[in-house]
Amino acid sequence: MAQARSPGGRHDRHGGRQDDAPAALGVRGALPRVHERARGAAAVLLLGRSLDAVPAGRVGGHRGRRDGRRREPAGLASHHSARAATGRRPGTDGHDAGVHLAARDHAAHCRALAVEVGRYVEAITGPDLSLPVPTCPGWDIAELVRHIGAVHRWAERMVRDGSIERLARAELDLGLPPDVSGLPVWLASGGEALVATLRAADPDASIWVWGADPHVRFWSRRMLHETTVHRADAELALGRDPAIDPDTAADGIDELLENLPNAAYFAPKVAALRGDGESIRLDGTDVDVHWVVRLEPKGFTWARGRDDASVRVSAPVADLLLLLYRRLPVADARFACLGDHDVLARWLDNSAL
Repeated sequence: MAQARSPGGRHDRHGGRQDDAPAALGVRGALPRVHERARGAAAVLLLGRSLDAVPAGRVGGHRGRRDGRRREPAGLASHHSARAATGRRPGTDGHDAGVHLAARDHAAHCRALAVEVGRYVEAITGPDLSLPVPTCPGWDIAELVRHIGAVHRWAERMVRDGSIERLARAELDLGLPPDVSGLPVWLASGGEALVATLRAADPDASIWVWGADPHVRFWSRRMLHETTVHRADAELALGRDPAIDPDTAADGIDELLENLPNAAYFAPKVAALRGDGESIRLDGTDVDVHWVVRLEPKGFTWARGRDDASVRVSAPVADLLLLLYRRLPVADARFACLGDHDVLARWLDNSAL
């Protein structure tokens, strides 16, 4: 298996010149104390990708349209969502009743984000921040903290301004502390400001996004899962086993699958997520929640459910989330994998953004 990356991204290969990446987030010039190979990565959003790799002028994950309607990336089958009509996750059949974090529940995502920021700050207060982060090759923990703190400040400014264009370079001042000892407080202040701005915003207001939901609520959900996965990176680097709430982890899997088709704009390998009906079933073992991903000739579809599949992977739902983000290898003893392992390997290789 390839090395793990920033949620879905390569830290030293951002799909463009590394020097352009800070401009995408709005960082002024060279970031203080940020390693050259990773300074662009301090300017990336989901999934660790440079915003320069995402077409400008997109609202709601499509190019040049402002009406809030979504255009599917060419060659990918969309996941038909019944959520807007039913208020339930697609594919929910009653077996997932114990997992309650709803895809469009902005207030719940803000609450969960506040908790995750606190956990992240607690995790990095005290330890040696020069320790390497194995799941983010080339980074130490301090670099990781600078990254997520920069992302928080970028998203906060986007939401505060209600921007329908991505934030320009000159619009953001990170205020990085001069010494690593100040990073925990810096992370806390940026995260608290982000949560406060999100809570004050209209979740239904239109805003620039790269993903599937062109509204402010996209960013409360995206920032929750960006923060959660990077907190796991820090804890894994410290030799800890990350604890992720099952409802947050389950929503994180939904969010990844929901947004993945839109990532084809900046991650061409996503277009290879197709097949002749091969399928992957993910089974939570700590909560009764299940997903089936199916590779079809025109792309992939997914739903909550228990259909038979080419390969089944069972684990606690938090571990399934970290597997999909390639933070944990499928060979880890916590995973039970039955069936065609090649189908799962093909998914993991092509869904790494």
